[in-house]
Amino acid sequence: MTPDVIIGIILLFINVPFGLGGFIYFVYIGRKYKNKIYYYIAFLTYLISWVMLFAGVFLCGETYSKFIIEKYVVKYTYLIIALILTILAFIYFFRKQIFKKLLKNLVIKKSKKK
Repeated sequence: MTPDVIIGIILLFINVPFGLGGFIYFVYIGRKYKNKIYYYIAFLTYLISWVMLFAGVFLCGETYSKFIIEKYVVKYTYLIIALILTILAFIYFFRKQIFKKLLKNLVIKKSKKK
């Protein structure tokens, strides 16, 4: 396996979570802050994911990329998306506790330095 094929495989695996995850995230942020720039960033993220797909197919070659997409990407992409959404939901629901601990650790570290 050459470095080009390895990079192509990585691009094939991450293009869907990157595109859908980025799109969903920036649309959420755009609705939350009511700023249209986030919608443009969401669209740009989705376009970049398509570029990643075509680059992955180009780097792997047509037959090898079809095999990878059919056998692995379709199966594991949805698991990756589910994992990312689970992590984001966990952070969203427990953000107050997480940020309190982070702030407490930062304040304690700063006070120890002085």
